[in-house]
Amino acid sequence: MHKAAVHTTLHGHRALLLGPLRPNAAPRPPLVLLGGTAQWIGSWMGHLTPLARERKVLCYETRGQAGATSTLDVADCTLQRHATDMAAVLGEAGVASSPFDVCGFSFGGRVAMAAASRRDAGGQSLLPGLRRLAITGVSADRGHRGRLALQSWRASLAAGDLAGFVWKLILDTHSSAYLQAHEAEVAGWVRAVVRANSLAGLRAIVEQTHTEDPDDRDHPLAMAVEVAASRSGSSGGAVSGGGGGDSALEAGLLVAGAEDLLSPAGTARTLADAAGWRFAELEGAAHATPIEQAVAWRRTVLGFLDE
Repeated sequence: MHKAAVHTTLHGHRALLLGPLRPNAAPRPPLVLLGGTAQWIGSWMGHLTPLARERKVLCYETRGQAGATSTLDVADCTLQRHATDMAAVLGEAGVASSPFDVCGFSFGGRVAMAAASRRDAGGQSLLPGLRRLAITGVSADRGHRGRLALQSWRASLAAGDLAGFVWKLILDTHSSAYLQAHEAEVAGWVRAVVRANSLAGLRAIVEQTHTEDPDDRDHPLAMAVEVAASRSGSSGGAVSGGGGGDSALEAGLLVAGAEDLLSPAGTARTLADAAGWRFAELEGAAHATPIEQAVAWRRTVLGFLDE
């Protein structure tokens, strides 16, 4: 990790701050990174330095992530809880109200969508300074393969088999070509994920943050509609909780891997259309697009953020 990185704790969450690293860099909004279900700060190490060249980057671990070291209670690990956590973390970091961007992957993308679509007790946006939102690996429908994969994850976690869950997770989220090229490394990846996480934390995330009901406020389509309503000023109805139109969100981007079996590119495009966002599909990648196509993914995200 770069020697300029600052490790800290924000609202009880482990966090890392880095950048801008380039001297005399033009001022850019800070970027907040949110990882997938079993990721932790270390999962972003390959991206942190490039992302932080021109901007401050804040990466933090959500409730349930990195449970091997976290003391956060996971009894309530719903997207609503994650959304309010995010507002508190960014408030403590001093970036919640000034313009900032968010980049979320998979579970982290759904957390970002929840925070962008929810309001506080006073009816105000939880993230009033959110400028641009880049999401990867989220779709309007996960499809039969994704639904079956989720059932297998839940079964492994319910049986107390953390290592078995991680094996399934890796096999379900990476393309065949990538697994073939890295076959000798997969067992090491499993050990690293198991060391970093806890059964209770991952089970809480998997069991409490997924829904197949498009009318549920936690469903990606419902959140996309509310995000679009908050930008346009229209009412979001029962899902919104009222008070639309106060969002500072300028634009969104949804990135999909062409071979993603958990969040298929076709229904990811449907989600982007519902939110009024741009859509980018990257060839040669499955669900773990930021890992499999790291350079192309980073170029796509930074190109969007830097416009």
